[in-house]
Amino acid sequence: MRLFIIAAALFLSFCLTADDQPVTAQEKPAAVSDVKDNGFHFLVFSFRNPLELRPLHEEITESAQSELEQNAGIRTDLKKTQSVKLKKTDYFLYSFGLYSPPSNRSTHGIRISISETNYLSSDNGIAVSLLSSDLKRVIGVQSALTGKAETMYGAQALPVFAIADTMYGIQGSLIAAKLETGAGIQSGGWAAFSGKTFSGLQTAIAGSFSHDFHGFQFSGICGKANRFDGLQLSGFGNEIHESLNGLQVAGIVNAAKKEVNGAQISSLGNVVKQLNGTQVSLCYNAADHLNGAQISGVGSAAFHANGAQIAGTVNLVKEASGAQIAGLGNSAKTINGAQISLLFNSTDHLRGLQFGLFNRAKKSGKGFQIGLLNYIADSPLKWFPFVNVKF
Repeated sequence: MRLFIIAAALFLSFCLTADDQPVTAQEKPAAVSDVKDNGFHFLVFSFRNPLELRPLHEEITESAQSELEQNAGIRTDLKKTQSVKLKKTDYFLYSFGLYSPPSNRSTHGIRISISETNYLSSDNGIAVSLLSSDLKRVIGVQSALTGKAETMYGAQALPVFAIADTMYGIQGSLIAAKLETGAGIQSGGWAAFSGKTFSGLQTAIAGSFSHDFHGFQFSGICGKANRFDGLQLSGFGNEIHESLNGLQVAGIVNAAKKEVNGAQISSLGNVVKQLNGTQVSLCYNAADHLNGAQISGVGSAAFHANGAQIAGTVNLVKEASGAQIAGLGNSAKTINGAQISLLFNSTDHLRGLQFGLFNRAKKSGKGFQIGLLNYIADSPLKWFPFVNVKF
């Protein structure tokens, strides 16, 4: 039976490479120039390595080496354990070997090996390695224990580490996933990183980190980005270094060092330098510049507020244009609008309304106070119950 298989393989090789015309010094042999790829080739077990499948007509024996060099001017470097391939691209149904040596050839098909390296060309199809896979360009699927691709179009499924410079598709790992630029879905297991620009979905159990992100970022513990457009959701906290255009939702705290155009929602607190939108927290909100609304269960604070502060206990602001509403009290250096609370309202400069049990204003341009006890320092009637007015 084995002799029959060997004979059949040799017959197929002869059919694929035979040429009726004799080879001259000006012509290249058929094995080099005349063989064309029409679909997939027949595959047989390699005689040198029974664990590796290769196209039969690409095998070059040592006896043919000198003839190739003489007739075609081709120099071949043959080793006893390797075959030399004359084509620039391998087309196969599948290839299986204990080790794929470093290659610069493009492949089309399914390749399975212990480890694989291809720095110069592309793998088109499915590349599966049991240990490591280091490839230049993948169009299809790359799967290994740990692996890297310079350019990825398709899916990376790597249990330990998944690394890609450019990725368009799906990148998944149980430990960590890292890319520079791309679009699609990145699932890092424990951690996910995108170094430059990423658009799509980024998820991780511990942390999701991105420089310039567009889409949805979800992490079990923390999410971090330099610039963010979309939805940032985490179990503990979120942090933005530059700007957020969208929504931050955190189980504990949200922080944006420069600007938020949208909303921050958390249980403990929200902190931002420039807010153009809304802060909602069960405990505390803080903003240097507020254009919108602060809503908190305990308190809110801002240096400059254009909009509304609503708190369960107290609101603090240096300059406010709008409304302060609190269960306990409101305090502002300057208020252009209204202060409303159940207990007290206090301001140095009042232009508007104070409504509470006790109201205090150091100066009043055009002010109106309603409460049990009202005080305007520069008014002819400094203290007056129920209603005090200065125009």
